Amino acid sequence: MSLLDRLRGRRPEPVPLTLYTRPGCHLCEVMKLAIEAAALPHPYTLEEVDISGDPRLSGLYRLRIPVLAIAGQVAFEGKLEPGELAQVFAERAAEWDRARALARALGRKGGGR
Repeated sequence: MSLLDRLRGRRPEPVPLTLYTRPGCHLCEVMKLAIEAAALPHPYTLEEVDISGDPRLSGLYRLRIPVLAIAGQVAFEGKLEPGELAQVFAERAAEWDRARALARALGRKGGGR
């Protein structure tokens, strides 16, 4: 988030986390607990996606789950450590904030708002 956004009191937009999982996946539950334990300082949303109902996702991730994507980019497979997640998340959150700020700036220029 830019300094100007902070001065304007704008809240950072939540970073999307996507956890690819399937029913009965013990490692998926462990990964969810690790995400909670990381106490991420930036807002995020967590979407769980069941790969078992999607042939394409099942083909991609069947042997790799759990898979965690941060802001649309795969970041972890199988397991993660909360400290490592916090580090990778901080980097991706900064990228996410820069992209959102650029999108807002371009939207204002193009939309005349």
